[in-house]
Amino acid sequence: MSSAPQSAGSAETNSTPADELRCGLPSSISREFLSLRERWWVAGLILVALAVRLVTLGQPALVDPSETRFATSAQQMIESNNYITPKIHTSQGWENYWAKPPLHIWLTAASFRLFGYTTEAARLPGFVSVALSVTMVSAIGVIVGSWSLGLLAALVYMSCGGVFLFSAVSLTDPTLALWVSGAFFSTFMALFGVTDPKKRDWWFRAAFVALGLGFLTKGPVAVVLFGVGAALWLGISGRWSRLREVPWRSGLGIFLAIWIPWYIAAEIATPGFIRYFFVQENFLRFVSSDESGVRYGTLHTQPRGMIWIMFIGVAFPWSLIGIGRLVTGSRWRKAFAIVRQNERVLFLGCWAVASPFFFTAARQVLPTYIFSALPAVAVLTAMGIASFIGVREERRARSPGIARVAMLFGTFGFIGGLYGLYSGGFYTSGSLTVIAIGLFMVLAANRFRQSRAAVIVPIGMVGLIAFYSGIVTGGDNYWSTRRSAKSILEAVHKDVSSNGEPSAALAVLYGSPHSVIFYRPTIIPELPVVSMGGDLAQARAAGANRFILKEGDMARLTPEELGQLELRSSIGKWRYYRGK
Repeated sequence: MSSAPQSAGSAETNSTPADELRCGLPSSISREFLSLRERWWVAGLILVALAVRLVTLGQPALVDPSETRFATSAQQMIESNNYITPKIHTSQGWENYWAKPPLHIWLTAASFRLFGYTTEAARLPGFVSVALSVTMVSAIGVIVGSWSLGLLAALVYMSCGGVFLFSAVSLTDPTLALWVSGAFFSTFMALFGVTDPKKRDWWFRAAFVALGLGFLTKGPVAVVLFGVGAALWLGISGRWSRLREVPWRSGLGIFLAIWIPWYIAAEIATPGFIRYFFVQENFLRFVSSDESGVRYGTLHTQPRGMIWIMFIGVAFPWSLIGIGRLVTGSRWRKAFAIVRQNERVLFLGCWAVASPFFFTAARQVLPTYIFSALPAVAVLTAMGIASFIGVREERRARSPGIARVAMLFGTFGFIGGLYGLYSGGFYTSGSLTVIAIGLFMVLAANRFRQSRAAVIVPIGMVGLIAFYSGIVTGGDNYWSTRRSAKSILEAVHKDVSSNGEPSAALAVLYGSPHSVIFYRPTIIPELPVVSMGGDLAQARAAGANRFILKEGDMARLTPEELGQLELRSSIGKWRYYRGK
């Protein structure tokens, strides 16, 4: 890769004036602004970003109650060999889990079968969803503009705060986002990527497959999110005639064949599931803030319209940068002119706003509901960055400020990795990797600080990823000792190993954290949990002589009960006692 100044795209270009007229895009977006060598460099940076996220999947421990709920459900599926009805553990034992269809849990169970009951295996389906989304984002960028734009869009996607920090988690939302994005991507390919009618039909059928898998992951919301975006595009563009190109008969047959069999089997196995799932979970929970009838978890009530604030946060920093650039000068007019002239860009815009538009009136919302919008946001953002690069290179301007920001982010990542090692008390591959990537970004940004914008901008994005990595590893100890029981179980294991009495049973007082269910078989398999959620008297009656509870529940113990216990370990918000 050369840092010498050169005319953007002078090495090679695939665009022509006819292409630009057809696409309705400025030449700064539609041409190749990276040389072949630079494209390989950016592709390598994308692989580095994915590798860093893969290595840090184990940090922090699975978080109660959301992540561990799905992990323990998959764990129980394997142990019980019941793959029809997911189960959830409560203080009353295992109960039917009617809140979600099972596809994400099936994928997690498959990961456990391959890699064991580990934190990394629980989060692997989310990571795979991110990796596949990176591929889709890159492909869309190539079709809209060029290989350079596709690679840049992939880096933009990976450097969104919501993608790196929250997508590779053990939740249904990243998996749902993959299927919804897959439906949009397949439709995009059918409309704009191919001209052969047979190939177009297969892309449309692929969209139906994705929607069927989405229905098997989280229900009707997959179809609704896609339908909102598609309806917006059809209404604004007026291209209703294109509906005649869709192979409706075969497509709907594939869609229904994917999800209907399980729904029927689940209703037969546990009568009442269909009514609860469609009425309570998919209608009343959307329109109401009342928790009556909610069996699982708690409602996350927010003011109406809060989803747009979450949208800005999940797409950070590109959301703020985009808003800042559009509201200054006449850039917003140029942006809307491109949208009006280019159906592909209009389709991406409708895709990007479909999720927040649908959830605007809802009060039960979470930031993860935005994930399906981020691939389109990444491509649109990359188009804006490509335009910025074109302007900088027309002026032959350098971008040392971006290099300084990249060095700053790399430094934060390096510090976060060091703190992860220090607070964790042992050398982890994740922290070491983050230290290495932080140091690499500082050196690379310094080495290419006088390079042209097309070179230094991708380095700045990976610097941002190094910063996120530092947050993950630096916050490992905090989250692992406050929102998970893994650390306190390790303290129990150490105490059992050093003091004997392996037959003494364990109890969890005043709560039933799923993390205890998930981590106990691998950390202290010899120590059974005989009571969860009860008080000290109930735990002793069940035969327990070791007890863990949260700091907030300490006040529920009477002075007499505390006098019967010996504090053995205090980690974060957890306390571990032995009976005297």
